[in-house]
Formats: sequence, structure tokens, C-alpha cells
Amino acid sequence: MKTILVTTDQEISVKDITPEKDFYRHASDLLGGGIVEKVNIWPIFTNIGFKPIMLIDESGSLKGLPKNRLGTILYNALAPDTYFVNIHGDILFGKLDYGPSGPDWFPLTDQETAKLMEGLKHVL
Repeated sequence: MKTILVTTDQEISVKDITPEKDFYRHASDLLGGGIVEKVNIWPIFTNIGFKPIMLIDESGSLKGLPKNRLGTILYNALAPDTYFVNIHGDILFGKLDYGPSGPDWFPLTDQETAKLMEGLKHVL
């Protein structure tokens, strides 16, 4: 299983996720340890066959982390008529799916990673 990491320098990489930890703990570790906020971005990517989510450091701005251009574009594309929000810090991508206890966050398969990477290239 995989996640896509986009740094504040807009460097995109794919990270392997191991089953020893749940996806939330992996996300928290990769984002610097803190509270992770989920942003549903699937309304932007309706044609890829799954519901992608963007994971951000909820306190990125308070920590003084640099702005993430891609995260800011995606976040504000979802609600263009509201106030503008800058996303600070690295961002990750996963998917919303159903697990044993209902809707949850999950890492991506190889095929989903390739589809989302292609979609993200069009945003940048």
C-alpha cells in the first residue's frame, strides 16, 4: 500500500505504507507528528474510480511551516466562494473507503497511486 507525499517544495514522492501501523499513525509520522486533518478532494477527481483524500497537518500554520502550493490550490478549489485558506506543511494523499467499522482512511493501491499522480500533474 502507498501514499503520495507532496512537500512544500512541490516535490512529489510515493511512500510505502506497512500494515504494522494504521494509516492515521503513518500519516501523522510523515507529516511531523501532530493532528492530521482529512480534506475530501474526491469532488475534484470524480473520474478515477475511488474517493481520494488529502491529509494535512492541522497546525501547520501555527508551527510556522511553509505554504504548500498544491494543498492550497486543492483546498480552495473545493469552496471557491468562501474565504481563502493557505495550507502549510507537507501533504499526503489516501482514499476514503469502507472498513469493518464503517468509513475510514486508507492508503492507495499501486493502480490508485498511478491514477491520482496523473490527476495531480494536471493541477500543478
